Amino acid sequence: MQYKTIEYMIDHAGNLLARDPQMYQQLIRSFQTMSQGGDAGQTEAWSMYTMRGEYYPNWSDDDFIQVLSALGELVPA
Repeated sequence: MQYKTIEYMIDHAGNLLARDPQMYQQLIRSFQTMSQGGDAGQTEAWSMYTMRGEYYPNWSDDDFIQVLSALGELVPA
């Protein structure tokens, strides 16, 4: 699996907004949860893996904050 950089995710989210606004909103909600230390839930209902653990294992809360901030989606604490 390719490591997702902050820059890649900012670009990906921008493209997603243009193609699929609902998926964009799901991504933003997940990032908002993970920016506050959450794991954003399981990847699949039957899976034991979380979104954060599976797709962003090396990301800190601040990494998610940086993406949200760049997209204008940062929710004040």
